[in-house]
Amino acid sequence: MNIDIKNEELSPIRRLLDWMGKKRRMSIVFAAMLAVLSTALGLVPYLVVYVIAEKVLGSGEGWLEHQPYIALGTVALLAILGKGWLFAWSTRIAHLVAFPVLYDIRILLAKKLATLPLGYFQTHSTSEIKDMMNEKVEQLEEGIAHFIPEMTASTAVPFLTVVTMFLIDWRMGLAALLYVPVVYCSFKWVLRKLGIIGPELQKQQMRVMEAVLQYVYGMKVIKAFARADASYDSFRTVIEDSSQKILTLNLRIFRYKGLVVGLSRGGLLFVIPTGIWLYSTGTLGIPTFVFFVLMTLSFGKTIFDVIHSGSHAIDIVKRSMDSITAFLQEKSLPEPTEPLQTKGSEIRFHKVSFSYDEKRSVLKDLSFVAPEGKVTALVGTSGSGKSTIVRLVSRFWDVENGAVSIGNVDVRQIASLELARNVSCVFQDVFLFNDTIMENIRIGKPNASDEEVMEAAKKASCHAFIMELPEGYQTQAGEHGSRLSGGQRQRISIARAILKDAPILLLDEATAYVDAENEARIQEALTALMHPKSGKPKTMIVVAHRLGTIADADQIVIIHDGEIEATGTHDELLQQQTRYAQMWNKFLATEQGIVNENKAEVFAIDHTQDVAVHTGSSTHSTLPPTPNHPYTTLSEPNGYWRKLLQLAGPDRKQLLRACLFPLLAAPLISLTTWSVMAIIQALTVMDMTQAWGYAAILLFCLIGQVFLTIASFRGFERYDNAVGRRLRIYLGQHLRRLPMGFFLTKDAGTIQTRLTTDASGFGGLSIFDSIGTLIRGIVAPALLFGAMLWLDWRLSLFALLGIPAYLIMTRFINRMFDETMKQQNEAKSAANNQILEYIQGIPVIRSFASNHTRLERYEKAMAAYRDANMTVQNRMTPYQFWYSSLFEVGFAAVLLAGSVLYSIGSLSGMTFLLFMILMLGFFEPIPLLNYTLSRRLYLAAASRVSEVLDVPVLPEPEIAQEQKPVGVGIELHKVSFSYEGRKQGECAIINDLTLSIPAHSMTAFVGPSGGGKTTLLNLIARFWDVQAGHIRIGGVDVRDMRMDTLMSHLSIVFQDVYLFKDSVLNNIRFGRPEATEEEVIAAAKAARCHEFIVALPNGYNTRIDEGGSSLSGGEKQRISIARAILKDAPIVLLDEATSSIDPENEWEIQAALRALTVNKTLVVVAHRLSTIQHADQIVMINEGQIIQQGTHEQLLRVPGLYRQFCEERNRAQQWTLSNDRHTNAMIGG
Repeated sequence: MNIDIKNEELSPIRRLLDWMGKKRRMSIVFAAMLAVLSTALGLVPYLVVYVIAEKVLGSGEGWLEHQPYIALGTVALLAILGKGWLFAWSTRIAHLVAFPVLYDIRILLAKKLATLPLGYFQTHSTSEIKDMMNEKVEQLEEGIAHFIPEMTASTAVPFLTVVTMFLIDWRMGLAALLYVPVVYCSFKWVLRKLGIIGPELQKQQMRVMEAVLQYVYGMKVIKAFARADASYDSFRTVIEDSSQKILTLNLRIFRYKGLVVGLSRGGLLFVIPTGIWLYSTGTLGIPTFVFFVLMTLSFGKTIFDVIHSGSHAIDIVKRSMDSITAFLQEKSLPEPTEPLQTKGSEIRFHKVSFSYDEKRSVLKDLSFVAPEGKVTALVGTSGSGKSTIVRLVSRFWDVENGAVSIGNVDVRQIASLELARNVSCVFQDVFLFNDTIMENIRIGKPNASDEEVMEAAKKASCHAFIMELPEGYQTQAGEHGSRLSGGQRQRISIARAILKDAPILLLDEATAYVDAENEARIQEALTALMHPKSGKPKTMIVVAHRLGTIADADQIVIIHDGEIEATGTHDELLQQQTRYAQMWNKFLATEQGIVNENKAEVFAIDHTQDVAVHTGSSTHSTLPPTPNHPYTTLSEPNGYWRKLLQLAGPDRKQLLRACLFPLLAAPLISLTTWSVMAIIQALTVMDMTQAWGYAAILLFCLIGQVFLTIASFRGFERYDNAVGRRLRIYLGQHLRRLPMGFFLTKDAGTIQTRLTTDASGFGGLSIFDSIGTLIRGIVAPALLFGAMLWLDWRLSLFALLGIPAYLIMTRFINRMFDETMKQQNEAKSAANNQILEYIQGIPVIRSFASNHTRLERYEKAMAAYRDANMTVQNRMTPYQFWYSSLFEVGFAAVLLAGSVLYSIGSLSGMTFLLFMILMLGFFEPIPLLNYTLSRRLYLAAASRVSEVLDVPVLPEPEIAQEQKPVGVGIELHKVSFSYEGRKQGECAIINDLTLSIPAHSMTAFVGPSGGGKTTLLNLIARFWDVQAGHIRIGGVDVRDMRMDTLMSHLSIVFQDVYLFKDSVLNNIRFGRPEATEEEVIAAAKAARCHEFIVALPNGYNTRIDEGGSSLSGGEKQRISIARAILKDAPIVLLDEATSSIDPENEWEIQAALRALTVNKTLVVVAHRLSTIQHADQIVMINEGQIIQQGTHEQLLRVPGLYRQFCEERNRAQQWTLSNDRHTNAMIGG
């Protein structure tokens, strides 16, 4: 697909046609031609009635003897069938063009996304990009499949109609034509108003989407800091405020739209007065008058189609195309026109300057050389620019000044695929795709065999834990790798790099989360990676906070504030560089670890004995509680109306009031047709007074329809908005009470869809589309049918002949929807998740040149969604044909029956004519298809929302029944837990575990990755409920406390840091909302954040990007520590809290943590044994059970896994990154 992004001055539809390409453009033109023919055939019944009027009231004596009614009936029947067939095929062709076009655009956007510098993702949120790639593209379907063919038909047919009118009577034609500028000006006026309102409406919708995503992604932090209420209040405030603003904007939109739609029959106001006047002068016959009235009704209907389909659609299409065009115009990292080949792997930075936002310089005139085959280590404080340097080598951004070269070739002159093939990266922040473990590793080398993948996994010490997963290498990693621990995810990323085996290796704190058991093994794997079988050592740039690992590097580069402060070997820098010497001394000091300042008396406990804890009876059930909420029966197989009333809740009166408006409009609609009939009847008897009286009634009906149409739109919008707002707010409230396991098993994109699309007008549909139109579509024809019975009951029965088949066809369509909508919804959900994952995985995609392989998975999901939509459309085509035809078959039946009755003298010509006029109003199709579609989508949305609502919440005691803890000791008694919620002992993560953690002591959890250490912390924090046993704090079961009470006793620092899209000040203040700014700054200073924060463009008021992407890993982690320090809770849970901290600050942060833990109960998960050697007790956990327990000294004295870990750790401490094979061999030996 070639998209011209420069011709923005063209109209949206013209640009959309250009985007399609010639072949598809011809197809859509053909679909438009079929739509024109279909609409033209829709005029035939009106012409038939005119012929009847001409023969009955004109000079057509002798015509009845030949019984032309049979011919008229045949013509009408063929026209009705032809109209239905052409309409069905026009719709089918248009959609079969639209869905592939949407697919191509999504693929084009994905390819574009992979070429953008990573800075783009820091200034555009994930939700914003997702909205553009999903929702904005989806909205183009409205323009391709609906607007183009329907607009063409609704424009061409009125033009032909006007020409015909002028040929018959130019005076009446001129009167009819006067209606066109009124409609056109109204239409342009509406579009102008929509153009003003549209951007603000889009802004509010994006605000809701961002609030939902942040609420979902930040749930772990929200729960940890007892901010569920506050965060929910913020979420609720955004929802309520945005919903109110959206309501106000939509009410204005519907005021304008309703005014124009209400005028769809306004042409009669010009034609009927002119016709009455001309008839009174004797210059116009009744048949001609009937013709113009009927043509004006048809003319108005097509104009209504333009307004109904086009007024909103063209604005949506324009905004969608503008958004897509703006994205495509984003500056990509340009590919060289004549790419050069590198000559070696030396990396050179020459006078490089760079900033992310053109405000804060990250690198300043920086120059250094990383020699080929040597190890260059980058050392400096967090935020000094180390990680930025690594990413510039991979060309994630282009430098502002200077040059980065590899093998004497500027990276900008190297083809992107060639660059990626030459560089392997292992980042601090690991991203895994929601794919199998096998495919996540294979990203490193897409054509690798399964055996090669497994060999790389073995070298990275992954194989053992992978084989223990439920499906081994075929196990799905989960969203962001959520089914794996931090250490396991990092080892998978190392396996990728090992598999890739590129000549340049970039390590950004590659072993930060690796446990002690495997660190030495991974170091051996890295040593082997650095020295491949070819014998040619790799060029390495290493970012390492643990200075011990880079002491033997060929050169160490000291980075400070974006500038090189010194370069040399370890020994040279110790002697000559004060900053490095200080960092080294602090690094040695940090190896002493965290010491709790108030040691409690604890004793070594044999792992075969249980710790004595209170084992009193418990009233807690291990079964999940039964859901009990206002939407409890939403998932039950209830009917549409029952669900509708249940969702209405307190807004039932609003729903009934909204239904009253179309109910009142229906009599006016039927009275409009009746007034036309009455005017014609009055004219035949030359009663001009009556004719003008009925014209006044017609005027009243049309004005009434305008006001009632506006009131209907606005009434249903108020109801939709109220239901959507209330449901969103309840879903937000429900989410905060769910266990964290729910957020690991449900993709964030899926949850976002439940709270946005599914809860917005419930499935994105206005109830007016189903109920409002249904009321009008049933009541108005029913009233007309009463008038038809009054005229002739026999013809009325013939008019009903098509209705039974029409209803049966509606039932068949309903069944078809049941069969196809599930597949379509599953494909849509999968596509939504793939879009979100592709956006978030761009850094991995770029660094491993996996655009092709990841794009294949993305393309597969988009193709499945495209094919599901096309399947639905293919199955719909025959139903659409019969559905649109059967109802009007009664028209032909009435013609035939009327001809017989008229020929035998049983029916007067005037009655026949008046009956046929009423029939034209009666055979406006009842919108059962629209109702059926809306009903199915509504029920499907209800089912999807129920997936969230029916998840059991973590129950909390009432305030009066709550038990408050006395003390801060922690007891775990016979605790069993599994994420799948299986029975005790069956694949449990924690299995029958008993442990006592005395108050004011330090307890460290140690063990292999995936052994259950982080899970235990999460259970103490009650992110989940145990399936068996008890966890008590201060003698009280955590389930007997309210969550706010529990969390007020806990401060938590996670391994995975999440920061909110807010100011730095508010992110730290999240720990204690009432804290003063001085207290926040004091906490930041204690966590060593203050210096880098004040250096930000707006200091503490600097707004952090989504997830904290604008900060380094160390900076983010220090802010999370500042939050915990500010909270100052009596129990502190640390999950590898200093893994990403540079050595200069780690010593100071450990000092801050030591101060924080005075008189506190401290529970630590640490991979680095040096940090916990002073713990009061060390608990070795493996496969969910305690296998060893005691102090560091006690555990060293006995054989076991802890001593083995210490030996591995000692060996790992001697390992250094060096390309001296002999040195590494000596150290390893």
